[in-house]
Amino acid sequence: MEQTLKPGLVVEYLHSNKINIGAVLTTEKHLTLITPNNRTVKLSKSRFLPWVGPRLNIDSSREEILHTINQLDEKREQIKNEIDTEELWDLIKDEVEEFDIVWLAELIWQKIDPDLVAALGRAIIHDKLHFKFQKPHFKVFAPSVVEEKIFQLTKKEKEKELFKKGKEFFTILWQKRQDASIVLPKLEPDIEEDLKSLLKTGIQSPENKAFYKKWKQIAPDVPEIPHLPLVLAQTWGILPKHYNYLLDQADYKWGNEWSQKYINEIEKIIQTFSKSISKPEKIPFVSIDSPSTRDIDDAFFIKKIGSNKYKLYLAFAYPVLGWEFENELDKEVAHRASSLYLPEGSTHMLPEELGLDLFSLHAKKEKPALIVEIDLTEEGEIVNYDIRWSWIIVHQNLTYKEVDELILKGSEEYLNLAHSIAKSLRKKRIHKGAIIIERSEPIIILTPLNNDYNIELLEPVSYKESQLIVTEFMILANSIIAKWARENNVPLLFRTQDVSIPEEAKGVWTDPVKIYGIIKLLAATNIETNPKPHASLGVDEYAPMTSPLRRYIDFLNVAQLHKVFCGNSYFDREKLESLIPYLSTRIQEANKIQKYRVRYWKLVYLKRYSKKKHWYGMVVDEDEHLVTFVLPMEQLIIKVPKNLIRGDIYLGKTFRLWFNKIDPLNNIIKVQKAEEVKWKE
Repeated sequence: MEQTLKPGLVVEYLHSNKINIGAVLTTEKHLTLITPNNRTVKLSKSRFLPWVGPRLNIDSSREEILHTINQLDEKREQIKNEIDTEELWDLIKDEVEEFDIVWLAELIWQKIDPDLVAALGRAIIHDKLHFKFQKPHFKVFAPSVVEEKIFQLTKKEKEKELFKKGKEFFTILWQKRQDASIVLPKLEPDIEEDLKSLLKTGIQSPENKAFYKKWKQIAPDVPEIPHLPLVLAQTWGILPKHYNYLLDQADYKWGNEWSQKYINEIEKIIQTFSKSISKPEKIPFVSIDSPSTRDIDDAFFIKKIGSNKYKLYLAFAYPVLGWEFENELDKEVAHRASSLYLPEGSTHMLPEELGLDLFSLHAKKEKPALIVEIDLTEEGEIVNYDIRWSWIIVHQNLTYKEVDELILKGSEEYLNLAHSIAKSLRKKRIHKGAIIIERSEPIIILTPLNNDYNIELLEPVSYKESQLIVTEFMILANSIIAKWARENNVPLLFRTQDVSIPEEAKGVWTDPVKIYGIIKLLAATNIETNPKPHASLGVDEYAPMTSPLRRYIDFLNVAQLHKVFCGNSYFDREKLESLIPYLSTRIQEANKIQKYRVRYWKLVYLKRYSKKKHWYGMVVDEDEHLVTFVLPMEQLIIKVPKNLIRGDIYLGKTFRLWFNKIDPLNNIIKVQKAEEVKWKE
């Protein structure tokens, strides 16, 4: 090119990603060009594109040169616009990986000239989808690369349109939140679907970086408030009022629909169950549960066998029969981690066909069960025990209320014995340091009403005698299984709380002030593969296995026992250890849903009736700035600035509370004032 760069020669170069034309004026020291807009520019030789010509008469006037290069520019642009570069790419994509522009021009035309070559060069440079300019040649993109570039280009254009339409739509949607009469504009189906998907992503993963980047572009005119995607989705009507976003954030699927994709695995378990049924043991087991309970996972029977000796049979659901670990169904159940029992309904860890039907200990039906058979004294001292799995038939499914009434009548000897032994077991645990907190949650009743709920908070009903039996027998079973596992070196997951309990904290507590103070002292429990004491339960070791239909750790422990009965185990200690971080996280997620969803409905209730009812709080703690109240009936903890409280403050004192802001969605409750309650109230 150096030899051809002479005065008068027409050349082209790239500037600001645009092809420009010019005529060479001088080549001394610097290359000087004249451009169509009558400007003079200086360029290095490396800037020129690999095509030149024609050569103009340098002696012509400046006006004649300008006129000529403008004509050439228009001509080349016209030719360029008639060239189908995609067709050319299709012609050569399988022949060459790169080419010279003159080669391609000669392939197209029988006779070429500088204008044809330049027009072709312009067209090829412009087509960044199929070609890449790598001076002095052009690279041909492979079909797979072109396909990906088309996808990305389409995606970018679609995203650009989404941002434009979405920005307008979300602004109007926010306005509709203030004025329900506003009519939302109609969206194209794909735009509507993308906006809905964006909102759902924001609800599920608000900290997701990709979401946040897109959200900042699409909703800059909408005020930033907590849970904004949820608020907009509810205003739009794509999610209902009181939507439980915690399920989304925990990736926990409500209902039973999730299990339908595992229908083959479920059917295989049902078949294994049917083929395994054998003659049940003749023990008249009974279960004690709430009337609405469908996942019955424990039952018992007790009889006297000597002057101071009793035989206690404890039976537990056995959903591990036919179960295959580490398949897709097992992974899904482990991910669920626990059943949830919320005011708006229940959702279960296991597929309902298994957890509520096949393996649930319904009366009068043959069921597999883990049996813990215990010989013990009237004082609750264990003499001997045996663990096995077998088939049973539960004689009766009793309710807490029915059992309390029967104990009061004294008409059923086995219930009287069970109640007496349960009291002895509790006494033993307290002696060893157990902390027993007796407080009852209110009953939350939700009744659907016009796309909302009517909500009631009812005083809790306590069935102390029957609940005592269930609680003590479950703790006894879990501690015996843990002891057996330790003695036989069987790998299980243990629940531990290896801390010292102050002597003054031991015992049974009902006073809200004492309960609050004791809870502050307690350390969190851990999941471990080594048995250690569970201090607040007052037991030396504790391996949860009494709720295998409802909790995955219990399910896993029962499965470990089943495999031991069969001659081996599913997982060694190292494998169990590796599962703990994941299972702990999933349990925390499920517990969070359970805890905060119940609190949400309590706040909805307070907000709805805050101006119609009186609210009373008891002081349970204070510091320099805040006073902590518990609402005993509602079982809510509220912190109040000291400057809002009228009257002396001391633990156990009761105040009437007025609320000025209750936001259930954001877990906010603010007290306007607090006045001490006079003795006559």
